[in-house]
Amino acid sequence: MRVLVNDASESQYQRAMMDFLNTYGLDAAAILGLARRSEPVEFEPGEALLHQGKMEGYVFFLIKGHIRIRLEVNGEQRILGDRAPVTVLGEISYFNGT
Repeated sequence: MRVLVNDASESQYQRAMMDFLNTYGLDAAAILGLARRSEPVEFEPGEALLHQGKMEGYVFFLIKGHIRIRLEVNGEQRILGDRAPVTVLGEISYFNGT
């Protein structure tokens, strides 16, 4: 994971995130608060974002790229689906502590 500080995609990230949050009816103060407490990061292809059975402590907003969701069952990798922008990942474990 690489933090994108002072990168051209940082402003693109913030605009996309604010647009996404606005669709949920959050007020401007809530949207700005979330945007200010977040930072854009970039993952390499194939790099794991979240791990099965481990609470990561992050909520991810997928702004650019694609994510493949896999689950290991009895030593086998099963593909559960793909996600495309703009979507949220990790929110269940973050808010439920599971």
